[in-house]
Amino acid sequence: MNDQDNERAIDRIDRKLGRAWSRIGGTLFALIGLAMLASALGSGDIAGHWPLLLGAAVMFSLASLAFRSRLGLSELLDDGPPGRKG
Repeated sequence: MNDQDNERAIDRIDRKLGRAWSRIGGTLFALIGLAMLASALGSGDIAGHWPLLLGAAVMFSLASLAFRSRLGLSELLDDGPPGRKG
């Protein structure tokens, strides 16, 4: 194996780990959103629990963003914005 093959293998593993990390985060966000939604809908006064509904909507949007992420783990854990190498 030469250096180029090693870099490709490392990049492939990095992308898979990043995708797995995003899936775990997305699942947690979705579960938190479901719990918030169930808590708001389980109460008698839905209008009085609008912060729970708003929080559930935010959690579901974060979950959808996490599930759509295709970044590698090294890019997810980087200090700067994605795509900028410096």
